[in-house]
Amino acid sequence: MIRLLLLLMMLLGVVPPGRASGIALTGNTASFRASLWTNLEKLADSIYTIYSQVGHRQTERHTE
Repeated sequence: MIRLLLLLMMLLGVVPPGRASGIALTGNTASFRASLWTNLEKLADSIYTIYSQVGHRQTERHTE
C-alpha cells in the first residue's frame, strides 16, 4: 500500500512532507487541477487493467 502511494505521488509530482516542494501553484491552480484529475484517471485506468489481467489469469488457472 505504501509503495502504491509513493508511486502515485511520484506520478503526480507530489513531494512527501518535509521536503522542498518546488511547485508554485499561484496563478496555475486550474491547470494544476486539470492535470491532477487527468493523471488520476490514467492511474485508475492502469490499475484497473492490471487487476483485471491478474483476475483473468487466476480464473484461467483455477479452471484447468
